[in-house]
Amino acid sequence: MNVIFLVLECITKKYATFSGRANRMEYWLFFLFYILMIFIGALIDYLLGTYDLEGEFFLFVLIFSILLTIPLLSVHIRRLHDINKSGYWWFILFVPLIGYFWSIILSCLPGTKGANDFGSDDGNPDITSKQQRLEDFVKRLERLEQN
Repeated sequence: MNVIFLVLECITKKYATFSGRANRMEYWLFFLFYILMIFIGALIDYLLGTYDLEGEFFLFVLIFSILLTIPLLSVHIRRLHDINKSGYWWFILFVPLIGYFWSIILSCLPGTKGANDFGSDDGNPDITSKQQRLEDFVKRLERLEQN
């Protein structure tokens, strides 16, 4: 999948989509884009003189971070969904020191193969969740009993 397409999709179609799943590539590419935009904002602030080092105010950094906060939060929550964790795990970032490291570890874990509690795996749509496999197994057992 095209790198630019993934980032643009996070900004446009999935701007505030907190349901569904985001694979590692989508998450990390958007995170890299976010960091790049903050860096570009700082560069623009430096070139235009729209910063105040004493007050620690950077106009364009502030604008870019406000515009990209919701998509960053949504892609992070969808990444947690991909590893079959609730979006409430995002609050682990508020735990001093350990929270950031744990969040990075969670973001690096491979996603659940097949469907999970938060949707299907777009990369492997044929693989089903444990619940679906169990239901299929029960149906096969019922058919065997009938014969």
